[in-house]
Amino acid sequence: MPRGVHATRVLPRLKTTQPKPLTNAVRKAQGAVPLYNAKRRILVSKPVTDKGVLSRLRQNPFDETWRQHVSQDVTQFVDDMEAQGTKLLPEEKLALVSNPAQYFSRPQNVPMNLREQVYFPRFPVVMRRNPYLGPYYAQFNVPMEMSKLDLKSYLKELYNVDVVHIRSNVLGGGISRRPGANPYSQGTKYRMPFVKRMTVQLVEAFDWPVKPKDIDRAPFSTKDYHDTLRAQKEESVKVSDYFGTNLDKRHRKSVAEQAKDLLEGKSKWAPTWQQMPEVRRMMTGQSVRLTAEEAQMRSEAVATSATKKESAEAGK
Repeated sequence: MPRGVHATRVLPRLKTTQPKPLTNAVRKAQGAVPLYNAKRRILVSKPVTDKGVLSRLRQNPFDETWRQHVSQDVTQFVDDMEAQGTKLLPEEKLALVSNPAQYFSRPQNVPMNLREQVYFPRFPVVMRRNPYLGPYYAQFNVPMEMSKLDLKSYLKELYNVDVVHIRSNVLGGGISRRPGANPYSQGTKYRMPFVKRMTVQLVEAFDWPVKPKDIDRAPFSTKDYHDTLRAQKEESVKVSDYFGTNLDKRHRKSVAEQAKDLLEGKSKWAPTWQQMPEVRRMMTGQSVRLTAEEAQMRSEAVATSATKKESAEAGK
């Protein structure tokens, strides 16, 4: 900023708006109105199968001939709707009489004033296992807008748990970094969201379940899972090294041993198709079946290869 220029400091603006409620107001049905159960109606509802009746109802929504072709629960449902002051639209009535099971299987087709409304909260309250707290204390992670009175009423109304005292604190989020646009750049730093934690004092003691000591032998043990995952990772590394630039050391050692045997005269080089009896017989126009002598030679070669592999692994 150039000299001689005085900048006015902008004061921080505090947010004074009230937070919005996380749940909607509960609207109870007026009177003893039964809830229309879709499962119960699907088993007994009878639709209109006559196409002529459906055609007349489609042309004239006030036609009442459909009542003679449906079951009593369908007509009772339409009468109850009219008694409550809610009339079905022509397309809704046509869908109802043509397929009552499909109509009642959708909860939105039942009117709001004919069923009890249940509103679930949209915020999480997570109970934490803290080994440093006694049996008369419990710790929760709660939203930032939740107060002590909210948590007290939450535990009382939902779980019938009485609370003596509540202590709350806000933990600051750590500094993290966003991923960069490319591998050679770093993203911007940002602060992780804050966490609000409340510790409540209970009237009745609560003990966490004891952790199993023999967890490796338990039915829900993850030892087999991790062993399988480790074996798959080792196999993938072998495959990637074989086809990549990093060769396997055991493979290089076996190739060196074969070259040494050739130079010392212990083995004789031959094309690969000549070393395989089946391929050799097929290439020379003979029968593919092996003779007893060839089968014995093949088994000896396999045994020798296995012995070399075991000795190489032991030497490694």
